[in-house]
Amino acid sequence: YRTIFTHQLLYTGYFLLLLILGDIETNPGPCSQTQYTIDIFHLNIRSIRKKIDSLISLVTGFDILCFTETHLNASILDQNVSFEGFDTIFRKDRNSFGGGILVYISNSLSVSRRTDLEPANIECIWIEIRDPTGNFLLCCTYRPPNSDKSFWRNLSWSIDKASDISNKIVIVGDLNVDFLNIPHTHPVNEILTSQFSENKISEATRVTQSTST
Repeated sequence: YRTIFTHQLLYTGYFLLLLILGDIETNPGPCSQTQYTIDIFHLNIRSIRKKIDSLISLVTGFDILCFTETHLNASILDQNVSFEGFDTIFRKDRNSFGGGILVYISNSLSVSRRTDLEPANIECIWIEIRDPTGNFLLCCTYRPPNSDKSFWRNLSWSIDKASDISNKIVIVGDLNVDFLNIPHTHPVNEILTSQFSENKISEATRVTQSTST
């Protein structure tokens, strides 16, 4: 006990001496570095073909652009719906009258599509982004209002498989769910709970003259 106490007094004396001399930082720590961020944009576009020009000012500064209800088919080429600086484009078309997903990736990012996470019978695109802080997965999905419960089962399966790859998962899109007014037992809440996920929507995203959901 005496030896430990003596050492503690000795170390305390050295520490106070260094503080007096100004040679030690009172709160040492790693040097601050610029935070690395990836900015993601999502919009339910309801047909994108004739809206590219009007979108340019909205998407400036983003790294990933996600659109749902794109209303595209195979006759529409990528170059007809392209943005400068986004040469990588991932699509899942339904037809020219409804549905569809479109994801643009900035040329500054290294990504790959994960079709192994995409159930054939729901509209979603999964992307794996290689990030300096560790890879993460992004899903863009669209749920039509008339979808049955199988959509939620498939989405849950998809997230479950994704969680085996990374614990950093971001999901964007249009689920046609009013998160501000849903019962606790709703399937989307069950998914959030079972997948240890958090809903980040805190205000209305669809606002009309008479509704706000």
